[in-house]
Amino acid sequence: MSQYKLNTTHNDEQALPEEVAVAVIGMAGQFPGAENVAEFWDNLSKGVESIARLSDEDLRRCGISDELLNNKSYVKAGAYLKNSDMFDPEFFDMTPKEAEITDPQHRVLLECAHDAMSDAGYVGEQYDGAVSVYAGIGVDTYLLGNIMPNPQILNEMGMYQLVLGNDKCYAVSRISYKLNLTGASLLVDTSCSTSLVSIVMAYKSLLSYDCDMALAGGAKVNASEVGYLYEPGSVNSPDGHCRAFDAQASGTVFGNGVGLLLMKRLEDAIEDKDNIIGIIRGGAINNDGSDKVGFTAPSVAKQRDVIEQALEFSEVPAQSISYVEAHGTGTRLGDPVEIGALNEAFADCPAQSCYIGSVKTNVGHLETAAGVTGVIKTLLSMKNDTLPATLNYETPNPAINIEQTPFKVVAQNTPWARTDSPRRACVSSFGIGGTNAHVILEEPPEREYPAEPGSELLLLSAKCGKALKQSQHNLSAALPQVKSLQDAAYTLAVGRKAYAHRSYAAVNDKGAVTFAPANELTKAVSKVAWVVPGQGTQYVGMSRDLHRRFDVFRNTFEQCCELIVRQGGQDIRHLLLAETAEPSMQQQITQTEYAQPAIFVHAYAMAKQLQAMGLEPELMLGHSLGEYVVACLAGVLSLDDAIKLVLTRAQLMNQVTSGAMLSISASLDVVQSVLAQASADQIDICAINSAKSIVVGGTHEAIDSLSTLLNDKQIDNRKLVTSHAFHSHMLEPVLGEFEAAVRDITFHAPQMRYVSSLNGQLVNTQMVCEPKYWVQHLRQTVQFGSAVATLISEGVDCVFDLGPSNTAAMLVRDNVTSACAIIHCAPNVKQKTASDLVLLEAIGKYWSLGGHIDWQDFYANRDCYRTSLPGYPYQKRRCWIDPIHSEAAPKVAQQPAPAPAEPVKELDISDEQGAPRNATEAMIVKIWQQLLGVESIAITDNFFDLGGQSLLASRVISCIYEETGLEVDVSAIFESPTVEALASVIVEQQLSSTDSEELERLLLELEE
Repeated sequence: MSQYKLNTTHNDEQALPEEVAVAVIGMAGQFPGAENVAEFWDNLSKGVESIARLSDEDLRRCGISDELLNNKSYVKAGAYLKNSDMFDPEFFDMTPKEAEITDPQHRVLLECAHDAMSDAGYVGEQYDGAVSVYAGIGVDTYLLGNIMPNPQILNEMGMYQLVLGNDKCYAVSRISYKLNLTGASLLVDTSCSTSLVSIVMAYKSLLSYDCDMALAGGAKVNASEVGYLYEPGSVNSPDGHCRAFDAQASGTVFGNGVGLLLMKRLEDAIEDKDNIIGIIRGGAINNDGSDKVGFTAPSVAKQRDVIEQALEFSEVPAQSISYVEAHGTGTRLGDPVEIGALNEAFADCPAQSCYIGSVKTNVGHLETAAGVTGVIKTLLSMKNDTLPATLNYETPNPAINIEQTPFKVVAQNTPWARTDSPRRACVSSFGIGGTNAHVILEEPPEREYPAEPGSELLLLSAKCGKALKQSQHNLSAALPQVKSLQDAAYTLAVGRKAYAHRSYAAVNDKGAVTFAPANELTKAVSKVAWVVPGQGTQYVGMSRDLHRRFDVFRNTFEQCCELIVRQGGQDIRHLLLAETAEPSMQQQITQTEYAQPAIFVHAYAMAKQLQAMGLEPELMLGHSLGEYVVACLAGVLSLDDAIKLVLTRAQLMNQVTSGAMLSISASLDVVQSVLAQASADQIDICAINSAKSIVVGGTHEAIDSLSTLLNDKQIDNRKLVTSHAFHSHMLEPVLGEFEAAVRDITFHAPQMRYVSSLNGQLVNTQMVCEPKYWVQHLRQTVQFGSAVATLISEGVDCVFDLGPSNTAAMLVRDNVTSACAIIHCAPNVKQKTASDLVLLEAIGKYWSLGGHIDWQDFYANRDCYRTSLPGYPYQKRRCWIDPIHSEAAPKVAQQPAPAPAEPVKELDISDEQGAPRNATEAMIVKIWQQLLGVESIAITDNFFDLGGQSLLASRVISCIYEETGLEVDVSAIFESPTVEALASVIVEQQLSSTDSEELERLLLELEE
């Protein structure tokens, strides 16, 4: 059942058609003075004008002459992005050089696309549906001003590579490629209305079921952060301020920005439990045609028409709209035309009944990103119940006469009160050339947040350790504001890609998060075994936290306890679920008739919980009693029969004479030599847990005597908390009765592989279906060390301890010398950590080691929603080619003409490991450094591992020809992708094309 409560309307308003409703489920952006949406809202709410004043020094650095700086009409202002020259090429699998020659508009749009997907909790390559991209960018000033005037770059990279990095049409398809989005990729280019037109196109595409989700928006980045020369009558502001709707309005300020929305049909977003930020109820696009003063002039009639078309399509009454985010450029002609069009479209609305504002007064006119910026502002206003002030508004523009219209300018921050009907708004964007767009927005449906189960597992990963550490900090800071801890955990699990650097935290308090040490994954664990301990690991209250927190554990636990009572056993729930351990309980839990069923129930319920979480073992092992759990899981025993045998086993053991058991930290040979000096006929070797851990059992007197002897010999030993000497001669009086009970049980062929703790071998049907096996299993020595060796020999590299403490984990660790991860799923009795947190930490550790978990299965039976969380912290570096006029611009050297086809002399030029050994290798290294932007290259490095691709491979071939005159086929790089291998190909080709006399001379030189 959905937690969303669908928006309802007043009784006198017709119900709106849900089939034309599209949800905004993610958004991201970078704006002047704000590197993300959160900073953007902070600036808006504080009334910050993000149009910067530019210093003469900065302007000179950008190539502005003193003559222009001294011109009174030169306006030293602009609205620019922070660090638009910075990028994280490694994150997006680009080489530094590839990033350098890519238009920054492509780069910020790509970042924003990834951020919008993350904000919604989706990973492109993990999403089954089609995700389309509709977006546009502005004029590529980077290509024109920074790259084309630089002959060195042109020569190094080639025109084709530069086109791929700078042509508008590749900006959108690059997003689809990098994020693995398989819907349509459409470049939209309608000047200032580009991003809102993109949103309307995406909206229509979703309604026609052309895709399942859509990214829509736009970007604009000017490469030069300079001012502008004001000309009277132009659209530019004379003083660097935008004054929309004000009497002093005389122009706008153009700026840089990027914004994208992720959209999905509303019904699908509700069904998929997405985080709904807002609803698009309608949208329309048209063009002015020629019925206006000129090509760049606006049209009242067509602006009115596009608004009316959007309202008509959505069936939203104009009277229900309480805010308009206007195009609002603050130009003398634009504002009066826009208000005139709105006045006609809202003609039936009362005067001053609807607020109007313009984000351009805050950040300037972001051109191809202007419309989406207005939408994001409006959605943020709904979320925060506040309409931010339209800056620089003091006196109404007399050309508008706004008091006589349905609108009033938001002159100061104004509460946007919630009412019985949903709040609605509309956004306009009008492009030079006449393409107009308009959308109708509605606040998201309210969501109820039911009580949550408690502890959760938070997963984080990154491509490098520094980014992971930053992610931990960002999440810890944001988590207290997140409404649902469960939603946060779910989103991190299903809505983030897993990278090599991983960490996790099991938490039950959003304000207290402690992450596990980071793990850099180099090789993922591939084969998992479950190990179940025997008696002696139980304690009072050991199942309490798991029973409270996990449904499957609780249901399985209750099922087992009911079967125990039904078959005549003791009800053990009061012991296992106790909040405090009373002395009487402590005594009871050590008694065999309570202890053995307790171990079985806890471990079996743990196994079923892990299976419900999507984990399955490839092998299993049970220590003594633990093998009954394993056999039941493998299908050898039914649950009824397994519990029947466990109860019978415990009852019979309880009938024998009391005994004691001693754990000895010594080898089997040492123990046997000591036993030869003691009362050996009263002591048996009960378990060989490892090469240096032996357990013996016998009468109390014999064990006490042995312990004294061991202490005298300074051999560590400790008495185990048991009531009897298991796996010793003291059980022989009940073996016959136990065999009779076993013969009444129906055994089945194992359906899962497991190792016997009786002989240390993999079990087979004949072995475990023979009653004698179980009798011997009761009496004979536990060969745990041999069994663990079998697990390791089978390739097990990860072991889960399913017991109520970490005893089995420690026993496994004593036997493992190879790389094998050992994970315990519960704390021991001395630990204060809650059991549910330890289990979640176990899952987190397994994931951090590369273990595969189907997180959709993990959360399948829980009512989880995606939620907005901090995105990936890109580790940016400067990826920028300075313009030639810049002080930082590199000097351009004369390029030499192609050398004749003369073989390169092979000389040893370096003794450093991995460094070039001859001139050919040195030439290849130099070429790769230039094309890839990678400084350190060894002769064993692979071209494609360094970030090379087919087009750059062609450039390598061209550069080799320019250096040597040799025409090497491009296939050589694919077949010989390392420096040394490619150098060998080149030398071989050179030698094969050389006449015999020259060849002889070269060979003599090489020998020398």
